[in-house]
Amino acid sequence: MGQRRLTPLTFAVIVAFAAIILPGQQLYADDADVIAPDEPYRYVQPPSPDKKTAQSPTVGQGTFSVGSNNNDLYAATQESGAQASLIIVVGSLHAASNAKTYIVTMTPHAPDNRSSVDGKIVGNTYTVSGSSDVGALTYHDDDKLANVIYLRLPQGYPPGAIVEYRAQPGDPWVDTTTSRPSYSLYQGSFAGFGDYAIVINKKVEQKIAAKTTTPHSQNVVTIVAASIFILILLIVVSMRNKKRNNGRGDPI
Repeated sequence: MGQRRLTPLTFAVIVAFAAIILPGQQLYADDADVIAPDEPYRYVQPPSPDKKTAQSPTVGQGTFSVGSNNNDLYAATQESGAQASLIIVVGSLHAASNAKTYIVTMTPHAPDNRSSVDGKIVGNTYTVSGSSDVGALTYHDDDKLANVIYLRLPQGYPPGAIVEYRAQPGDPWVDTTTSRPSYSLYQGSFAGFGDYAIVINKKVEQKIAAKTTTPHSQNVVTIVAASIFILILLIVVSMRNKKRNNGRGDPI
């Protein structure tokens, strides 16, 4: 018996139902390259009661063993769709000559001030700190190595975010070289130990403020459009089948 093929109608129905079931969901690729929706963003201090989650944001930590064959130190928080992660080339990290282990930690905090020169901080701030098994760990990158940090944009915001950095509280936030490797993930240049935040720039913030369509009405429009699409497809397929059957007829 031959394998059943996925017909265009079946495929269209699956896509339409995905649009109904997952309206507005952001997607990430996990370690197995399986596409799945991000879990709701975990705030230290939710901006509104409906943004509160059952679980708190997690701390990310990465370690490097001196003398190993690895060249990079990787750290990430533990949400489904990590809210913060980083990759540092170990040549940028410096400790005492007898150090055997480097440790880098990413700790979430509520922003002490959501205002930035460029816009508004919309997620947690993440403090990146370093240590070694014998004391201090410092960051110094003379060679301009490809050290990067990734921050996830919370749900409900359109594209257009930037990753910003400050060395310590009270310092001004500065823009890093930001790119967008996936829908909700933003990559910034790692500038050193300190605070990192994801910022919606002023132009995007103004668009959000001017937006009049509510998420509920958007979902209704999506459902209605998907339903009409499915109905049209069913009618077309039914007419084609009827025409095919009429054309066969009984032989004389």
